[in-house]
Amino acid sequence: MPLSHYPHGFPNGVSIKDIPFNILTNPLAKTFWVDSNNGSNGNKGTDKAPFATIDYAVGRCTANRGDTIYVAAGHAETIITATQLVVDVAGISIIGLGNEGDRPLITFATADTALVPVNAANVRISNIEFTCHIASQAIMMDLNSERITIDNCHFREGTQPPVIMIDITGSGANVCDGIIIRNCKFYSPTAGSNEAIALKEVNNRITISDCTVWGDFANGCIANPTGKVLTDLTIANCTLTNLQTGDHAIELVSACTGVIQNVFMYTDTYATTIDPGAMACFECYSVSSVDKNARLNPVVES
Repeated sequence: MPLSHYPHGFPNGVSIKDIPFNILTNPLAKTFWVDSNNGSNGNKGTDKAPFATIDYAVGRCTANRGDTIYVAAGHAETIITATQLVVDVAGISIIGLGNEGDRPLITFATADTALVPVNAANVRISNIEFTCHIASQAIMMDLNSERITIDNCHFREGTQPPVIMIDITGSGANVCDGIIIRNCKFYSPTAGSNEAIALKEVNNRITISDCTVWGDFANGCIANPTGKVLTDLTIANCTLTNLQTGDHAIELVSACTGVIQNVFMYTDTYATTIDPGAMACFECYSVSSVDKNARLNPVVES
């Protein structure tokens, strides 16, 4: 039985509901739909009969087939454990639909151990909002595998600030190589957070780009601990504000290597805005007053 009535493809392209499609993925890849307002996990997971939860859709996927999960605008889930929503199938994409306030919303409640673990490689999560309503929530999203992409997502405090918004750790060195976090927003202005992005383990080729961070962070907007040296790290095109007195926008305690470029930082003290480790810095600016223009930081090489 042929896979399609059009075995030679579409030489002039194809549009569905006026949306052009380029079919470049595995022809066996499947698409699943999730909608908490109109779905049921007893459904088939189609656009007309969606599932109710993201985790159930993840469980229907096959690793490295290129499956995609579309999450409807207005979808909402409340996560109260560390196992309720686990992304553990490699090579899938979870794509939220809708703009800004209509995007899918994941709310954390009840237990401070509630989180979303991403435990499989080559996963993409896009256009979803994550909100904390738990006092001292340890981690919102825990990244534990390589080449994960998180993009166009919003992480924010609700009634409580989380301790860590995204934790890049894994089970050991180089487990999380190649992770990309781009075009995300982090908002946690109430004291109680340590980092927006925590780089807790030795990894290579991590990229953080085009992100906006605004919050009160005890360690830094982006920070790593002593002894965890990252290599080929890129931090680019970000705006980072740390409202905590005397703390960093970027604090790379270890001698991390790579590039920090085109980054704009606000803290209360110029001297403690950035600890770049052993990173090369290009066009990085910081300011400690709202009525002043920023200046280069670190200082210009003589």
